[in-house]
Amino acid sequence: MQRQQKITIFFFLLWNLVLVSPSLAAEVGWVAQVEGGVDILRGGKLPAIPAKMNDIINSTDIIRTKSTSSAEIKFIDDSSITIAPGSRVAIEEYTYDAAKGQRSATLQMFMGMVHTVVKKIHQVKEPDFTIKTHTAIIGVRGTDWYTLGPPYVMPAVTDVYNGTGETEVRNSFAEVPGTVTLKGMAVSRVAANLPPTLPMPIEIQDLQILKNQLSPQPKGKAMCPPAGVNSCQPTDNKPAALISKGLTVTNDATTEAINTVTNLNQIANQNSMMQNLNSALYVPPMTTSTHATAAIAQAQVPSPVTPGIVTTPFNIQATWGPGAIDLDLHLTGPQGTSTFHIYYANTGSLTSQPYAKLNQDILGTSGSEVITVQQFNQGGTYLASVFNFGNQSTTSTNLSTAANAQVQVIRGGTVVNGITPSGSTGSIVSGGTVVSTVNPPSGQAGNTWQAVQLNPATGQVTNVNRIVNSSNSANVR
Repeated sequence: MQRQQKITIFFFLLWNLVLVSPSLAAEVGWVAQVEGGVDILRGGKLPAIPAKMNDIINSTDIIRTKSTSSAEIKFIDDSSITIAPGSRVAIEEYTYDAAKGQRSATLQMFMGMVHTVVKKIHQVKEPDFTIKTHTAIIGVRGTDWYTLGPPYVMPAVTDVYNGTGETEVRNSFAEVPGTVTLKGMAVSRVAANLPPTLPMPIEIQDLQILKNQLSPQPKGKAMCPPAGVNSCQPTDNKPAALISKGLTVTNDATTEAINTVTNLNQIANQNSMMQNLNSALYVPPMTTSTHATAAIAQAQVPSPVTPGIVTTPFNIQATWGPGAIDLDLHLTGPQGTSTFHIYYANTGSLTSQPYAKLNQDILGTSGSEVITVQQFNQGGTYLASVFNFGNQSTTSTNLSTAANAQVQVIRGGTVVNGITPSGSTGSIVSGGTVVSTVNPPSGQAGNTWQAVQLNPATGQVTNVNRIVNSSNSANVR
């Protein structure tokens, strides 16, 4: 009896060892490139180990890149994935039989962005290389595509950019009908509980922008203490995630300078997602005439700005499209014998000086930010500016040409945080009366757009509409 018990215990322990030991998982690839802080969770379990060149990757491993890091993984069939900063990818399954030409590969991207290149395409009924996200399942019938999830896009969507060949895209839930095949350079978006949008053609510049984002850019922003604390020394070190009372700020997946000069017709194509009648997801186009008209608008516009306490708040709203990353709305104005400066590092207050507050700091593409002014101070003018934090080059025309930016001054309304009606992520003003709308002048180089000036003493709003340069965020004026 004792001998039988010992044998039973031995096989029980051996079986558990097989189940939990990461070293027994199949070797499916290796780390071909690593930059910055990248770690691996063997078998998807802690502790995480730092990734090094030529480290073996096993099935069930999870690879994590921090906000200033990236990694390339090569697989046994010569396929590869490049994992962008701020991403998390699991290797659920990966088998390959070269002799039979059979492959079964399933990856899951929890967050971030992945560039996938599949070298061997097999003629199979169902895709044999699949990436799953929180909203989509992407099956390879092509060779080269990008998969984008939060924080590179809004929380409830996945964007799939196809470079070459064909890629099948559908919702992650089987009960949601509809499959879209992307052929050549095209993009589709899959929102939660909706079919994928119809394919929209893209340009080589779009893929170049995505490629640029694969490389880590070690810069960001550090938040100052709450309003009223004077000891803050702002620096440009934005953390990966910022959560303040009542506000959630998206993760920073880092940014890379986007220096592509794109003509206005390309911008129109880039922002006019085709309407998918099945999904009801539609991104309205912006025509070139919108930019041309806005660039001429320099005259003063009468405004109901009232000096002193205002019973209805004024909202200054900045929006931008996929051609820009992490634009920041700034507001400067008089405060006694000095001036205040509201932006991500000093969000302000509605109940004390300066009686103005930034609602949310958005770090990605297609975003929007709002500064609410509850009370105007006398002794000077208010200036609303937009700083191109994602591309601070003083010679780039991205802010004025490709950013698809707009600033509006709105009397009244309610600020809503989340997914906006146009499909962007951030703060948006619902309701209210639009006092002024301005777009940046086209083709001017610089990192700061001085958009609108408000004068409480005269009740005037002036569309300044001027591109200048600032040395950093703290010096935007």
